[in-house]
Amino acid sequence: MRRYVFLAICAAASAAPAARFGEILASFPAPRGFCHSLGWDGRYLWSLYDDHTNPITVFCLDPGTGSVVASFGYREAPVHGEPGLAADASYVYTAHGSPDHIHTWTHTGTLLNTFKWPFFDRGLAYDGAYFWCGGMPNYVFKTTLSGSVVASFPVGFHMYDAGYDGDFVICTTNGYLHAVTTTGSVVKTVAVPASLGCDWGGGYLWVGGAYVYKLGWESLIGVRPASFGKIKALWR
Repeated sequence: MRRYVFLAICAAASAAPAARFGEILASFPAPRGFCHSLGWDGRYLWSLYDDHTNPITVFCLDPGTGSVVASFGYREAPVHGEPGLAADASYVYTAHGSPDHIHTWTHTGTLLNTFKWPFFDRGLAYDGAYFWCGGMPNYVFKTTLSGSVVASFPVGFHMYDAGYDGDFVICTTNGYLHAVTTTGSVVKTVAVPASLGCDWGGGYLWVGGAYVYKLGWESLIGVRPASFGKIKALWR
């Protein structure tokens, strides 16, 4: 769930009409029939499958076809919540709870290190410098790569997974996708067909469940959230 900004993407976006935020553009079946978390490394999608048995499997996917490019498995004690996965051009990160910790892997599945986290519950995003993850009760945390908390804020939903588009934390919850500012204001909420895996990459949003869906994305910079009780949302 890594931030990548490419000039080529910007040029392509300006050359064609932008798809609406959350609009379904394509889909393919998730490996082994389900996706619990998604990550984008700048070229490929990474999908984590965890049915609370061993081994847990991480798949590298061609985002155009859904074909499995590579995979690796590892063993993990049964966990609470949903695992999180993030990726960048060099590493894959997986997070688990009970005990709360995060692993750093090479793209070929070599474990490099493990850090303890005091609060992890579910979901993981990487913005190039910090992680974003969900914690109880209904909180989003920003942390260093070793798990030190930099910031946190409450949201009006229980986050399942997250991505980062360069400006907003994009969160999945039960049947919805939320774009959240880095201070906790929800500026956009749309219904989506899958509620677990999530990331932003290649100019698109990606969400996963039984299928992985490629969704439209549009910049929400300059959008002002309207407050409705504890949750701020925007329809435009």
